[in-house]
Amino acid sequence: MLAPTLTLSFDLELLHGWTDSPPGLRARKRAELADFRPRFARLVAALERHAVTATFAIVTHLLLSRGLTAAEYAQVDRLQELADCPADADSPWFGRDLVERLLASRLGFEIGCHSFSHRPFDALDAAAAALELAQSCRLAQSFGLHLRSFVFPQNRDGHRGLLAQHGFRCYRADARHETVGPRWRKAVATWLATAPPRPRQPVLDEHGLVALSPSLHLAGFAHGPKALLRRLPPVDTFRRYVDRGLAATVEEGGVLHFWMHPEEYGHDVLSDDLDYLLGRAARLRDQGKLAIASMGSVADLLLAEAGR
Repeated sequence: MLAPTLTLSFDLELLHGWTDSPPGLRARKRAELADFRPRFARLVAALERHAVTATFAIVTHLLLSRGLTAAEYAQVDRLQELADCPADADSPWFGRDLVERLLASRLGFEIGCHSFSHRPFDALDAAAAALELAQSCRLAQSFGLHLRSFVFPQNRDGHRGLLAQHGFRCYRADARHETVGPRWRKAVATWLATAPPRPRQPVLDEHGLVALSPSLHLAGFAHGPKALLRRLPPVDTFRRYVDRGLAATVEEGGVLHFWMHPEEYGHDVLSDDLDYLLGRAARLRDQGKLAIASMGSVADLLLAEAGR
């Protein structure tokens, strides 16, 4: 059983997360990402201020210094508009500058993989999934990176055996269970803090990979019923909720795994909430009650305990 641990994972995908959306929605998301880089800088600064490390799972297309040719994009069934898209400083398709910022941090953020093009793995055949992984590993190696952690696009699990073949050691397990059931019932339970996020013990799957189950999608508090209910007394819904989750982790052990997309940090409420979470976790860490580790570090520890 792992000691009490907090793990944060961020899905860094920019506009690649919306390539399957209708053109109108994709255009709105492009507009929302116009000021993404300053918000990303504030997120990284908040993590550094509290000395809290994390895993940033990146769509590895972001590492390209230029677009592929139309023929190359056709191999991965991507939008043809990418073939003529420049890799400029504000591009929603490229992000070497973002990864360089993470690598320059004293915290040693883990760079994980969110596939090459953000196509759901449960919709790909084995050849297409292998191409996604091979391209990702090749691009990471050009940055001097060895990818260990994987986050499935849209949290849709598939081809886990290929992850092991490409040297991955862990993945974030399917998070879609969080949305099962009536949203209002879940929101009310959250508001009352009667069902706080729970720590989970990582497990080894049949491929020898560590499955890290998520405890909570943090951005759920910025949208929908949870966002409405949190405005009612008591207004510290999120803080009570997080405090109880952290307390359960300290008491029970295991991994409290929170995740979100970096662009979601743009919501004022979520920015304040995350800063509160980081401060609380840092105090527990400094008291020797809680470890804070990346996905890869958790996997290394579990695999070492298993003699692998």
